[in-house]
Amino acid sequence: MDQSPMPPFNESGRLFYKMYRDLPLGAVLVDSSMTVISSNRRMCAYFGCGSGPEGLPLGKAVHCGNICGEFTSCGQAKACGGCGLRECAGRIISGEMPVSVNYTYCPENACGRKWFKVNGFRIEYVEAYAAMFFSDITEYEQREREMEKKLEFDYPTMALNKYGLKKSLVSIAGKKSSFSVCMVDFDNFKRINDLYGHVEGDRVLSAFAGIARESIRSGDILARYGGEEFVFVFMNTALDDAVKIVSRVQQELRKRFEQEFSQPVTFSAGIAHVSGKAKCAYSGEELIKIADGLLYEAKKNGKNQIVACGDECCESFTAKRAAAPRA
Repeated sequence: MDQSPMPPFNESGRLFYKMYRDLPLGAVLVDSSMTVISSNRRMCAYFGCGSGPEGLPLGKAVHCGNICGEFTSCGQAKACGGCGLRECAGRIISGEMPVSVNYTYCPENACGRKWFKVNGFRIEYVEAYAAMFFSDITEYEQREREMEKKLEFDYPTMALNKYGLKKSLVSIAGKKSSFSVCMVDFDNFKRINDLYGHVEGDRVLSAFAGIARESIRSGDILARYGGEEFVFVFMNTALDDAVKIVSRVQQELRKRFEQEFSQPVTFSAGIAHVSGKAKCAYSGEELIKIADGLLYEAKKNGKNQIVACGDECCESFTAKRAAAPRA
């Protein structure tokens, strides 16, 4: 709760002070040294300041994760140089308008996090101050993340979709880690749809996805790339082990439908492996192209095949890319 004494204002001043104190937004006044001069009740409620944060550095008042025990004020931690909140306060004090920033707060001993939209304006009274207002946008951020998560999934198979796959590959490609990218395409899938109907075809895809999820680890990725094409990403897995996993999925899928369909349900696969000896120099799109090229070889070899290749695939792709004429 705000413990600041009521200033000796006239009735009009008292009314405006009460409005400030009871605002449905967190309000805080900060000086040029990033010290909190005053705050309202909502600010204290947001950040658990029992007796008010007056006199505290801004970072400590809002529980900034960069302010550890050895750091006594904002600006002393290495990460403070990139702090959007400090930059926001500084720009307000210097008179730059409008100023707005998002701030994420992780409460101590609590699950989850809170998101705030912060904006403000400059106040001059002997010196310049930053009047900052914190609006809790946690509910909106959580909804946005839920919607974004929904956009990343292919719900008929409960695998990631192409968008979700590309987003995941961005965080993987470029790192010094070992992984394999496998492109899968069903063999003669149109014939299954023509003979048994699209409902049965969808059931085959759903069964494949179920078998695949049971065969991979929690850190691996399964995505539907489009139609009857799927992509695996095996993290920290040797190339031979990746081949064994895909081969096991092939066998299980074939067994699942051998009593139902006159033709076997099979797929071909191409696996490109990055050893992790050096930082991966390929984008996610390029790695998928390499795996797709290997898949093409598997189809050419008679289908129901797995063609796998290690770092030499990437090196060969690099050579082709360098030799290709530039537009």
